[in-house]
Amino acid sequence: SPLGRFGRFSEELGCGAYKSVYRGIDEDSGREIAWNVIKINRLPKIDRKRISEEIHTLKHLEEHPNIIHFISAWINKAKEEVVFITEMVTAGSLRQYLKKIKRPRL
Repeated sequence: SPLGRFGRFSEELGCGAYKSVYRGIDEDSGREIAWNVIKINRLPKIDRKRISEEIHTLKHLEEHPNIIHFISAWINKAKEEVVFITEMVTAGSLRQYLKKIKRPRL
């Protein structure tokens, strides 16, 4: 990270078409974090704007138990990527979680 607060491990937790998530550490607190990387050079311009708006929204949300906690973000111009740091969620993806739980019958 630009100020050295966050470190990224090589372990990739998940990836999609534009985003990869790595295990990381917050050097200040010693807590595990999720190091999210979005390759902006692959994104259409409209999606770049949407990502910027979403990060802005996450920065200004109050802490809520049902919303992932946003910690920091920056742009790495040399690698053409946006990096944002969130809390580590250990329950897996939303899809994995929904497979585990029994859905109520309506």
